[in-house]
Parts: sequence; structure tokens; C-alpha cells
Amino acid sequence: AAFKCDKCDRALATAAILKMHMRSLCGTRCIKCLKVFKTQLALKQHRLLYHNSSANAPALGEFECKECEARFKSERNLLRHKLHEHNPSVAAAVAAAAARA
Repeated sequence: AAFKCDKCDRALATAAILKMHMRSLCGTRCIKCLKVFKTQLALKQHRLLYHNSSANAPALGEFECKECEARFKSERNLLRHKLHEHNPSVAAAVAAAAARA
């Protein structure tokens, strides 16, 4: 049985993957600093206090990587980039898979 996100109706394979999805893609992660919050209210208060913003999106709808300044149209693409480009264990696995191909 699939585990369904109540915010976007996406079906995920396990409860753990659903929990990770809910925290990163569907709700309570600040896209400016990637800090995760337990509630939407806590996220909103954080944005107002630390980012002086009531919206959780950078100007012009762009999402910028703080490590290399690459820009993306969505938070999902930025998070995927960070995982693949700036996470040493994932980058090494991707490189090894490419070398085998």
C-alpha cells in the first residue's frame, strides 16, 4: 500500500519516504536557509524574523544555491542539485555509476 501525501496527493512507497517528502517538498522547509520546522506557523515566524519576508520564495521566483550560485526555477530542482552536486557521498556514487556506463 502506498503512503499518500495529504498536501499534493503524491503516493510514496514507505512512511519514512512520506515523512521526508512532507518535511522537504510539501511544507515546512524554509527555502532560503533550508531549516525545517514542525509547523507552518513556526516557518512563517522564522521567515519574518530571519529573512524579513512573509513569502517563502526569493525575488523573481528564483531559487539560488548558496554554495555555487546556480539558480533554479523550483525548490525541488534546487534540492535535487544540492543532493547531487554538494553531497560528497551522492556525488561519488553518481560519478562511479557514470564511470561504469
